[in-house]
Amino acid sequence: MTMLGAAAPVVPSPPSTERQAPVATWIHTVILAGIFIALAVAGALVQGRARANPAPLAHPSVIPLYLSLISLEIGLVLYLRKGLRRTGATLTDLIGTPLLARRHAVADVALGVALWG
Repeated sequence: MTMLGAAAPVVPSPPSTERQAPVATWIHTVILAGIFIALAVAGALVQGRARANPAPLAHPSVIPLYLSLISLEIGLVLYLRKGLRRTGATLTDLIGTPLLARRHAVADVALGVALWG
């Protein structure tokens, strides 16, 4: 017996037994994983050197570091896009939401400005 206006319980649908097609070839995925591992090792080595040789009180310019990291991130996105195109997939297929929706972009910029310290 149900009460008037009460919502019926939500029954989740069973998981799909279909196997999804890969979004990139296995070699592309191996190369991408190798890039990430190389970046992690390089970052660890740089951090180790920074602790071993403490810098003087003046901070060096971080702009070259930030620019190199931004260009690296752009390169990774382009590499991902190249691998996805080979299988006919898109970045939206991988991420699941439309990229650069105005609302999201405005929110990201607002957060960046608010948290810039």
